[in-house]
Amino acid sequence: MLIRLLKYDFKKMFGFLSIFFLMALFFGFLTRFFGELEASLAFSICKGICNGTMISMLCSLLINCFMRTWVLFRASLFGDESYLTHTLPVKRETIYAAKALNAAICIFLSLIAIIAVLFITYWSEDLELLLKAFLVPITDYLGISAWGLFIFLFALLFVEFFNGVQIGMMGILIGHRFLQKKILLSVIFGFAVYMVTQSVTLLGMLLIGLIDSDFMKIFSTNDLMSLKPETIITVSLVGFAFYALISIAGFIVNSYILKKGVNVE
Repeated sequence: MLIRLLKYDFKKMFGFLSIFFLMALFFGFLTRFFGELEASLAFSICKGICNGTMISMLCSLLINCFMRTWVLFRASLFGDESYLTHTLPVKRETIYAAKALNAAICIFLSLIAIIAVLFITYWSEDLELLLKAFLVPITDYLGISAWGLFIFLFALLFVEFFNGVQIGMMGILIGHRFLQKKILLSVIFGFAVYMVTQSVTLLGMLLIGLIDSDFMKIFSTNDLMSLKPETIITVSLVGFAFYALISIAGFIVNSYILKKGVNVE
């Protein structure tokens, strides 16, 4: 049943988000096409328009990945589809698991789509040389490969975005336990939970800094190279661990709230 629920939700999300991806890809190709032509004012204007449109489509893709997830989550549990959802012969924990897994997949695919479009649009030998000149000092200083750095940053973005989506879901679940002003309360509770999670992350890093003096230096300097490579790696891993733990905690809490019951409109 989990797979069926996941397929149902994913089809809705994929059909909507694919529009932004295809438009971004189309204008990305046009940007590259006009960039390959002989330089002229007309072609430069066309390139600029296509480039701006491509970037706006990528931003829309990421924003709608969040917004559409929350809209469908609310509609499925509290809106027009709620009676159908709550009469399914499946546990509420499974329903939430399908929603969360669908959100994770859509975030992952959206990030991959953004990287793919940017690569198709901008990649060239000159850009490769520029990136190497920028990344080599950093990777050599940290003692990791460029691919290792890329994968870690991708994973960090993914877990941060997934955490944000789950916090929005938590706001919806809490806000709809009230009888009035449900949407407003959902936004307020979602923002409040987000601020709490960020405060917990910052407080946790401060506590670690009290134990490790090198770790505490991240709060007193803005010069990356003044920090030890081990400290930078530790800070990054600690931040990732906090977001991962908060995501797991959010999954458990949201499942528990949904299990307690909902007020269907």
